[in-house]
Amino acid sequence: NTRDITIDFEFLEDGKTYEAVMYKDAENSHFRENPTAIDIQQLEIKKGTTQTITFKEGGGFAISLKAKAD
Repeated sequence: NTRDITIDFEFLEDGKTYEAVMYKDAENSHFRENPTAIDIQQLEIKKGTTQTITFKEGGGFAISLKAKAD
């Protein structure tokens, strides 16, 4: 079954901008028919940003956060 989660980046340092690279299930991913389909998304986030992630059946999610230079 698919499910959605919302990540609240309230834990990030106030006043800083971060480069996020998210690796998440592609729209057409499925644990049997298409298990390697992923979406890679790059975006900038700050403290308080929220992001909703959809997990496909048997899927997953990973994120890399890196503070941008001031």
